[in-house]
Amino acid sequence: MSLRFPEVARPDYPNPMPPPWIAFPDIAPDSIGWRMGSGEVYMMDFHQWYMQLDDRAARHLRERWPAPEDWADFYPTYETRRRTRHETRRRR
Repeated sequence: MSLRFPEVARPDYPNPMPPPWIAFPDIAPDSIGWRMGSGEVYMMDFHQWYMQLDDRAARHLRERWPAPEDWADFYPTYETRRRTRHETRRRR
């Protein structure tokens, strides 16, 4: 037996997508709100979008919206993931 889940409609986000602390300023970085509900959906969509950026676009985003102190690990973590993803693609 196979379960089918309905497709979830995704919002039409602006481009560039604002980082989570701009999009949801009332959700703390360590909140469960990033693992449930609209915060979770946004974080997943932001992740997919950010991973596709080239170096110049990612740098522009970081300069436009620097991470506040309580989000200090956000960009370094994403940059590590993004670089790893791009390197993996080049090897194929």
